[in-house]
Amino acid sequence: MTLAPGRAAATADGAGDTTPGVVADADTAADERRDLTVAELTVARARLRGADPAPAERALAGVRARAGGPAPLDVLQDRLGLSAFERSVLLLACGPDLVGDVARELAEHGGGPRLTFATALERLPGAHWDALTHRRPLRRWQLLRLADPDAVLTSPLVPPERVVHHLVGVEGLDEQLELASRPLDVPARLGETFAALVGDVVGRWTEGAPVVMRGPQPRTTRALAAAACAAAGLWPRLLGADAVDPGPAGPATTLQRLVRETVLARVAWVLDVDEAAPRAVAELGRALAGTEAPILLVASTRPGGAALDALGLPVVEVPRLGAGERRAALAGALADAGAAAPD
Repeated sequence: MTLAPGRAAATADGAGDTTPGVVADADTAADERRDLTVAELTVARARLRGADPAPAERALAGVRARAGGPAPLDVLQDRLGLSAFERSVLLLACGPDLVGDVARELAEHGGGPRLTFATALERLPGAHWDALTHRRPLRRWQLLRLADPDAVLTSPLVPPERVVHHLVGVEGLDEQLELASRPLDVPARLGETFAALVGDVVGRWTEGAPVVMRGPQPRTTRALAAAACAAAGLWPRLLGADAVDPGPAGPATTLQRLVRETVLARVAWVLDVDEAAPRAVAELGRALAGTEAPILLVASTRPGGAALDALGLPVVEVPRLGAGERRAALAGALADAGAAAPD
């Protein structure tokens, strides 16, 4: 996954401007995304039935021409590396949850109310057998699951509710991740030193690597992490490292969902490792190997933070500001509040 430019965060909780004009624009955009998805689904349904897809393709082209932005599937394909076949598989697997008649059509032409891989291989163009391997995007990023893992060809393919909602323009977060995390406030102003650190983090993200931010003042370190997320056009959310799945699969499964949410909801994740045991930090580091998502690990400079040194991740040290920059920051805060800074 690559860090794509986006609109900077407007508020700490991920909600944008709620003025009437902005809400209307958001509703229009959601309607356009839904229309694009349904129009493309019509093409896939024609192929499922063995009908000529050309009329549906012409209708889709018209919807695309009227839309003001990309389709949700465009974003998923671009950022998660879906092939054209995998895109069609995902869409048709979501079909029964989007349009009621799709379940009936799948039952008539595929043997059941849910898409199977066997039906996809037979009916959809560009088929390739590795589309459902764990290394490919559909399963790696948990976009689909096999209802019966022991029957790859005949198992129904089931999408998570979160992905279905995304395809029709419904905004939100993965429910479990939303409960386990909280939004971070983005500081209104940064001094020269802190602004440079934020720029350093964003630069390292564009090179494709998670980053460690470490400093003696946890509140300041978190604030700078939030500023880095906003500078990259992403919503910052704080998640304790102990909330990253410690189960048999380790943290890898949760990290995959974090990456999925970065694509779906434009969220950057700030993982607080201060209270995590060194062993848990090491497991997290191994799971992060090769991850290109914008993830920040934040820690204090207490002895427990030493476990981060073994991870091999880029480290941005957050210093205490000198007296001059502290005074300038306080004066700026007073000015923002309409008060004059005393000499």
